[in-house]
Amino acid sequence: MANHSFIHKGCDYCLIIPSQEQIILFELKSMKPKVKDYVDQFKASEIFINYCNNLSNYKNCTLTNYTYKRILLSPKYNVGLTGNIKVIDISKTDSCGTTISIKTPGFPSRIRLEKLI
Repeated sequence: MANHSFIHKGCDYCLIIPSQEQIILFELKSMKPKVKDYVDQFKASEIFINYCNNLSNYKNCTLTNYTYKRILLSPKYNVGLTGNIKVIDISKTDSCGTTISIKTPGFPSRIRLEKLI
């Protein structure tokens, strides 16, 4: 039986940068994030945004193709950060076997967006 709860998942924040044709998805998690949960949230958000973008492209006779950056914010990864390393690559595989790139700065008190993108 299909898991219909997947379609109700989505990321906490989405930053769209039209001038760079880039979308940054942010997911906030606790100290014990479940990989399947946040991977599904990133994928569901991308599917929905692609749908909306395709409708917009059709309506406006345009061809905009966004690329995605995925940022997981979780205090779990604060431990692995040092003065030299500001972002950790925690790329994961989705349920279809596709590797998706995910970066995490842990859960810092402030974020410099340019370091994440």
